[in-house]
Amino acid sequence: MQERNSEHQTRSGGEGARECQPKKRKGEIDMTTMKHYAKQLSAYLRSSKAVSAMEYAILVGVIAVALGAALATFGTNITSAIGTIGQNVITKHSTVGNTSN
Repeated sequence: MQERNSEHQTRSGGEGARECQPKKRKGEIDMTTMKHYAKQLSAYLRSSKAVSAMEYAILVGVIAVALGAALATFGTNITSAIGTIGQNVITKHSTVGNTSN
């Protein structure tokens, strides 16, 4: 005869009845799995691939900060320079079509 609980199953067999492992619910991870993942992560972080990945991440971060600082400093100057170039192109284009000499 088997009795079922929402979390545990118990096998009854007279003396020596023992409790089974709890059923895993969908998405649940037990401690053994967590330890396995922790060991894999630790091994990866000690590998040379992880060091290279971290170096690239730091490099990308430095470049992003530098670009942000450059845009903050020179953003309005760049915008006005592009506007001036655009106006010159429009002016030159309109005068090229008017050759009435």
